Amino acid sequence: MEWLDGYLKKFYRRLKPPEWPEPGTDEYADYRDDWAYALRGHNVTEEEADEVLMRLRQDPPQWLREHLPKFMASVEAIRRERLAKGQADDRDTAQAASRGCPYCAGSGQAIVFDRDYDGRHVVERECHVHGEAKVIPYAMTVSAHCVCALGRWMRGRIRDLDVLARTPDFADVLAGRSRWLAQDPTREEEGAGRAVSPRRAAAELGEAMRAR
Repeated sequence: MEWLDGYLKKFYRRLKPPEWPEPGTDEYADYRDDWAYALRGHNVTEEEADEVLMRLRQDPPQWLREHLPKFMASVEAIRRERLAKGQADDRDTAQAASRGCPYCAGSGQAIVFDRDYDGRHVVERECHVHGEAKVIPYAMTVSAHCVCALGRWMRGRIRDLDVLARTPDFADVLAGRSRWLAQDPTREEEGAGRAVSPRRAAAELGEAMRAR
């Protein structure tokens, strides 16, 4: 992150925050490392950082422990505002705004359950193809596009109507407009519907298909 050192100098020059660590000391090195870790982890851009600086001039941090939390809170506020205005046209912005989603944990894909789900992620069901009875693997859990920003970003970029029709919309699931369930019907506790990972469910379906 080449722009961080210059940015921290600008941060101090414009805000004059109290308790600023002395450059060149171990305390400052630790302080800079904390910033670098947070900015990389949240994919903060220099443009976002500059906008945060303008906002913090209206309400600057008062204590050392407030510097980074206030900065990151402003970054999240900027991203939410851009999403509300329909400006989240890149995956990184949508992903950053979706961290901590209670349905998909920020992946953009929430697991949904067949109403007959009994703990098995794949079952065999009989169906008729061109008048002929066949037994095929049937997925009891699938991934739905979540209601978070990343899930909306993913769904909004699908142009194949067949794929769109086959992929559940978690908004419909939550509203009861889908045959899928948001909660694991075999478990009663809140949030049980998030117990199965998309990777695990897909792997089990793939194994069933290969075994046939």
